[in-house]
Amino acid sequence: VSTQSTWEKLVGGAFGQFLAEKREEIKAMLLPGQSVTGIGKKAGELWRELPEAEKAKYDECFKSKQQAYTNAMEAFKASGGIVATTKRTTAKSEKDPDAPKKPAGGGYGRFLAEKREEIRAALPEGHKITDVTKKAGEMWKALPEEKRARYDGLFREAMEEYRRAMDEYEGKGGAEEAAEPEAAAASTPKKRSSKSGAGEASPSKRGRKCGSNATGGGVALDEETLQAAQKLGFEQQLRNLAAREDVVASGKTAVELLSALEKAGGLVNPAKHALLGA
Repeated sequence: VSTQSTWEKLVGGAFGQFLAEKREEIKAMLLPGQSVTGIGKKAGELWRELPEAEKAKYDECFKSKQQAYTNAMEAFKASGGIVATTKRTTAKSEKDPDAPKKPAGGGYGRFLAEKREEIRAALPEGHKITDVTKKAGEMWKALPEEKRARYDGLFREAMEEYRRAMDEYEGKGGAEEAAEPEAAAASTPKKRSSKSGAGEASPSKRGRKCGSNATGGGVALDEETLQAAQKLGFEQQLRNLAAREDVVASGKTAVELLSALEKAGGLVNPAKHALLGA
């Protein structure tokens, strides 16, 4: 039987590490009574001005801590531990229209938001909803990596601002986060101990110091593509396809996924084979 263990999962990448280090310094720069989101905005400005060599140091720090987390998790699982994931309560934010809106879509989502009206104006009158995302997908694929990096950075900044805004909205700051792993370790194993006898770990969904890819583990699904999928009756198939690791690794966009599903009649595996050329 393995021992119970808790640890924080890293989030925020190199920017998250930079923000953790500079948070107090930035707070001192803000005006009294300024919103918590001002920290994330100022940090984003400072990050954009930072030389690449300096950014690389924070990136190395993040990678080092991420590897340490991965090693600890693997060792825990190897000893028979069961990882209990916990989800942040979202009922309040879902019901309250004043709750902060979570950014979605990664760097591509930022790009689409910026270019949406420009693309609409360039399309013929009466165009389909999917025509906008299709054109955006083509433009995104043709965009050089250095320009994509700008949009990835904008998304990371937006996520950090969202997290700070959620802390302010919930009125608890980081206290809820800090207590979450401890509470899970104390309560969740009691339900399963009679069945498995193994300890459970509940790594925090997001940490304060540094972290992992903020864009998540699947292909970014923008709202317009999801709406188009709903009309075709392929929403679940699209979400399924977007979560496949090999599809994510291929770099295909949501529009390309939906197009493959249409051609495959909504069948996920044939669509995947068509996308990957397998």
